[in-house]
Amino acid sequence: KLGNLQKDLRDWGRAQMYYAKALGASEELVRLNPGNAQYRRDASVNYSDLGNLEIALGDLGKAQKYLE
Repeated sequence: KLGNLQKDLRDWGRAQMYYAKALGASEELVRLNPGNAQYRRDASVNYSDLGNLEIALGDLGKAQKYLE
């Protein structure tokens, strides 16, 4: 994933951008195919990625929104 690569490179802004794009795509797939377990799982992973990034950046309020 591009978000993970940017996170490894400590380019937090780009990591956040790629994670957010992935989440948007996942949410759209879930919206169009609500019964698809893989799409739902992918969205869950994207929420976790964003939440964990926010924890690393020290924004616990934002992290909580993604991880709830």
